[in-house]
Amino acid sequence: MYNKEKVSIDERHSITSHERSRDMKRSVFHMLFVMACFCLLLCGAWSNDASAQSSDSDVEKSLALMKESLGIIGTIYDYQAIFYKHERINGKLFPEEKIALKWMAPQYFYMRFEQGEQKGQELIYVEGRNDNLMTVSPGGAMGMMTLDIAPDSDMAMKKNRHTVPEAGIGPNLTLALTTLEADLQDPASGVWVEFFESVSFHGEECYLIRMHKNSYADLSEVYISRDTKLPAGFISYDENGELLEEYRYADIQTNVGLGEIDFDLENEKYDF
Repeated sequence: MYNKEKVSIDERHSITSHERSRDMKRSVFHMLFVMACFCLLLCGAWSNDASAQSSDSDVEKSLALMKESLGIIGTIYDYQAIFYKHERINGKLFPEEKIALKWMAPQYFYMRFEQGEQKGQELIYVEGRNDNLMTVSPGGAMGMMTLDIAPDSDMAMKKNRHTVPEAGIGPNLTLALTTLEADLQDPASGVWVEFFESVSFHGEECYLIRMHKNSYADLSEVYISRDTKLPAGFISYDENGELLEEYRYADIQTNVGLGEIDFDLENEKYDF
């Protein structure tokens, strides 16, 4: 009886010891599993973060190309082009507009809206003239009724994200370059850059500079013609991937000999 009881007690001790060993193994396995999962998540996060870092080469190429393009623009004393403008204003995406654009140094602008909500409208702006007001003709039956308004007035900005003096290949590229340079100097900036040697943009072979998480937009793209090294387009998207603005330039003709008459209200070709 004594021996039987002793065996029973020994068995119970053996069973308890076995259970403890099994529980310990489970705990160790669980801990190792959790650590492995954590390591995988950490490695994945590191990998994603690493993939979101621009290479020094892409940054250098992007900065160099934009500066080269601005240098070329600096040699241009006039140009005319077809300017396509597609903008989201106060949450509303307006239809794309097609604009005949003339520009002459230092700051002469003529625009005629040929497509979009402002079709038929014309405007002339010359820095330092007319108290720095732009003259606008609504076009159509009201073409003879002109208005002098400030480029940054509420009326002027109602359907525009930028003022007229901020339009054109020079100001657009300057904004992109200065934004990138400032972001690269900011330790808190999350900007990273991709550089593509050749992409097709509306039928033209271009360089593409893609700036992610920059301070101007969640994603900004700069297209520069491989042929002329002049800007061909600028596109920006918000954090939801929705278009903020797209500016495209076609048929750019430089140094064509524009003069004062091209920015004169008395020009017989205009409807002021």
